[in-house]
Amino acid sequence: MEPDLRQHTAPPVGASATGNGAPRSYARMESRRIHLGDADSHEQTQRVIEELLEHQAARRGKVIGLAGLPRHGKTKFAERLREHAAQRPGADPRYNKTHTGEVNIYYIPGRDQHHAVVDLAGEDFQMLGQYERALPGLVQRFLWPVLQRLDGLILMVAFPTLWAGWNDPDSAGRCRPSDTERQQMRNVFESMLHAHQTLLKYAVVAQDIARLKRHDPKLELDTTAAPSRNDVDDAFRSARRLKAPVGVAFSKADLYRVGARAGLHPPGPGREAAVDPDTADPLLLGRRHLPELFVTLEERVRHFRFDFVQAFEDPSDHPDPAEAHASDMRIDTMVGAESMLEFVTSHPWRVPGLGTATALRIDRMLNGSRWNGEEPRGGE
Repeated sequence: MEPDLRQHTAPPVGASATGNGAPRSYARMESRRIHLGDADSHEQTQRVIEELLEHQAARRGKVIGLAGLPRHGKTKFAERLREHAAQRPGADPRYNKTHTGEVNIYYIPGRDQHHAVVDLAGEDFQMLGQYERALPGLVQRFLWPVLQRLDGLILMVAFPTLWAGWNDPDSAGRCRPSDTERQQMRNVFESMLHAHQTLLKYAVVAQDIARLKRHDPKLELDTTAAPSRNDVDDAFRSARRLKAPVGVAFSKADLYRVGARAGLHPPGPGREAAVDPDTADPLLLGRRHLPELFVTLEERVRHFRFDFVQAFEDPSDHPDPAEAHASDMRIDTMVGAESMLEFVTSHPWRVPGLGTATALRIDRMLNGSRWNGEEPRGGE
């Protein structure tokens, strides 16, 4: 199903919104889907890249990347943000997806700016972390030039999907998946982790590419052609911290508590309490279950954040993390999405200021009890 492509009109930054003087001009913003596999895709892709960078250079809004595995809620997250910001309710309540070889560009209307959210196809994103496969065309033709100018990045992690085998809406207790099911879940988890880690490496190298090329001319880096994963690994070792903020969104938060289940059961033998988004600390949840990603963020990203988000609420008796047909889409059922977008577009910790890693080291010294007993576990 094609998303509803809406056009929005907004005055440029500094234009009058009170009627005291007509605005000089209007910026026309069009959300769109790009098929990179089409015969004319090269010209279209270049045109969209130019529009994105021109939009950013004119300070009409930020360019934000949105990435995650299929069925982790990326597209619906962006659609709901757009629908609410435009005050045009009516987004399709069913789960949607961006197909292989496609990129969705969503312009999120704001009072002064329209932020462009770039929704990457989940299959292409997943392939990014698979070193044995060729680099996706999505990265080669579109993502690499955009990453060099990216203002922020949102990584989606849907634990209700990743941990589905351990949870049943008809039972309050923890399920016992078979060895085969456990291995399948472990494979998907590792695939997600590798994709997130690889995307972060590309983002770090892309934003430091000019200095890296001067620092080490031997590095195989080009601003126009995406480097291989191995070349990015080499450059990543000496790259500076990523200045663009990164948000890790624990999506589908409405599916943590379902039916008789008061929280989402994590993998393992059952000694760990179920996760309730109302009481769980998302930062500690990320450290415990995504330790490799957490360390990468601490060491290589200046500002990052973990939080729960949901695009809507599925009120059915048997909600499925992979499928939804009837949903409550009032504004109060969209939780955390706007604050996550605000973090990556206008977070307050600009220079001078502490980076997140420094703030966490201080917090560990002052509030050691908060961190005790929260040793990293990783995927099951």
